[in-house]
Amino acid sequence: MRRQERIHFFNCVCISFIFLWTSVGFSEESQVSDPSYQEVTYDDLLNQLSRKKSQLQSDKNSPFDKIMFHAGLGLISSAISVQIDGKDRTKYQNGFQLSLGVDLFSEVWATEGVIRNFGTVKSGNETRSLREFDLKVFHRIQINSDSGLRFGAGLGTRYLKINDALSGLAINDNTPVTTIFGGLDSFLSKSTSLGVETGFRTAMISRTHDKNSVDITLRLDIYF
Repeated sequence: MRRQERIHFFNCVCISFIFLWTSVGFSEESQVSDPSYQEVTYDDLLNQLSRKKSQLQSDKNSPFDKIMFHAGLGLISSAISVQIDGKDRTKYQNGFQLSLGVDLFSEVWATEGVIRNFGTVKSGNETRSLREFDLKVFHRIQINSDSGLRFGAGLGTRYLKINDALSGLAINDNTPVTTIFGGLDSFLSKSTSLGVETGFRTAMISRTHDKNSVDITLRLDIYF
């Protein structure tokens, strides 16, 4: 009886071993024959993780990251056409300007606000002062890595005062103006440029003594 039990136990062990071996071999064969199966090495896994990390970082980048601000200081020399007693007279005035601007979601388009002050000038019995506020939009054209052009237009308001006690002349005009301008920039570094700009301004209304002006500006800009 014990002999039969041992024989039966031995047969069960053999059958279990054959079944286990057959199952493992079938599993390996199915993996090899499966076209979608691909062995992944440790280096492949690291490369996949690196690509996913780079993709996540690029997805987090905002279009605002490429926006640049700029601030500038300029020296101005201007020729102003003033109508007095029905006659156009040219007045010359020097001043300075402060500007602050920002890119318009592009490296080639920008806008800026400008404050210009020409101070007070006395010529004979005449005393005159001029201030101006501008809002401008301009387009940049890159010539090479060291220089570029700019062209634009804008709106502004000029505050002109002229007084002559001897002749009794008294002018105090607030004049809205349109402006067009163009200039050349030379980049001293990635964050600094030195440029020359020429502008033309004309009055938007007829009831003013301040008719138009032409000026040239030497400007220094810092980008951040």
